[in-house]
Amino acid sequence: MGLSDLIGNQRPPDRTVFNFLIGHLAKRTLESTGGLNEGFETDLKPTKCDNFYELVEAIRAKIDFSQSASDCLAFALTSAISLKIPGPLLWGHIVGRSSSLKTTVAEIVGAAHDKCFSISEFTSLYSGSTVGGKDNSIVPRLQGRLFIIKDLTPLLQARPEVQNTVFGQLRDIYDGKGEKFFNNGVFHSYIGVRFACLTCTTRAIRKFVRTDMGERFLMCEIDSYWTEDGRLHLLPIDTEVEGNAYDTLCDTVTSGLDDASPRIDNHSNLKSLCWGFINHLFEYMADEAHTVSAITATYKADRGFKTLLDSLALWMEYARCPKPKNPDQETVRPDPAAPHRTIKQLLKTAIGLSIVLGTTGPTPEVIRIVRKIALDSCVSFSLEIMNYVATHPSIALDQIAARVGIVKPYANEWCAH
Repeated sequence: MGLSDLIGNQRPPDRTVFNFLIGHLAKRTLESTGGLNEGFETDLKPTKCDNFYELVEAIRAKIDFSQSASDCLAFALTSAISLKIPGPLLWGHIVGRSSSLKTTVAEIVGAAHDKCFSISEFTSLYSGSTVGGKDNSIVPRLQGRLFIIKDLTPLLQARPEVQNTVFGQLRDIYDGKGEKFFNNGVFHSYIGVRFACLTCTTRAIRKFVRTDMGERFLMCEIDSYWTEDGRLHLLPIDTEVEGNAYDTLCDTVTSGLDDASPRIDNHSNLKSLCWGFINHLFEYMADEAHTVSAITATYKADRGFKTLLDSLALWMEYARCPKPKNPDQETVRPDPAAPHRTIKQLLKTAIGLSIVLGTTGPTPEVIRIVRKIALDSCVSFSLEIMNYVATHPSIALDQIAARVGIVKPYANEWCAH
């Protein structure tokens, strides 16, 4: 039956026409459109995968993928499953130089769009827009998902008031409650919000660590590693590796001379494989809940690992305790944060890593990655000095200044701190 059958030849009222059109619109669900989720690809489907190292080998077949990049992938996957493990929320930064595969890792993981929500840049959790009469804030889309911000750097370059607002929103929502009132009269209040968070950023993020207000984020560097004696080394830049930028562009140009449209790297098979692996992890945690409990029991029984984790957490809080800008003029010394939240974050990370890597407890590989994450999360002059003195206990102050690469008066300030 059409509209003419209902009204004959008379012009219908506007309300009748509007209601008729609305009633015959084809509905498109959030899932079918992606809902502004940049990880959504219409034709992408998950490919079965039940082994982390199989996924890594598939990536290495196409990309120069270092051990540090593999560690970041394991960290990202741990964040993706972390909501299924009780305890504090796991929020983290993948840190590294520009063009160091941060976004590639984020996009491979974010392809599991039913469990992740990805955006390129982030300016606010809330929106006062009332288009369509619905809440257009990003928060409702994040519940129960991994929130991936593929480039946090623009926020770090924004005005201080914008930075303070956004980081304040994140601190509040981490604790499960967020509120925002807009001048147009719109008011949003969210209670019981739970989502994991993973961002990609440069080392500029270290200027924004706020241990005095309770730091929520762990960090994992994608282009560096730690030696046994506590030295941080950046990975060398290799322009001759197979699949290097020079040869890749030459191959792209010569193979696509008849097609003038822009070309982008296609990692669809890797995204499908990672999505399949994430599905496997979720199914494993649902079907083998007793096994997850058994893994946790193993960690609880391992008092040696507890001692290690307690020590790492204390080391982190001392290393990232902020030094006063004018120490001679300060009347109160800053105190390092209590380590309790950090201990829980590191332990939850270790348990999640065991699930991702397919282990039953704190293996050397799990310990190595947890140690990397802990040290990556507190890189500072304090940490450099602490690590050096720990391995050279009789060192002189002049040698500390030379080792850290700062002038002696500045080294004096840090050592006094």
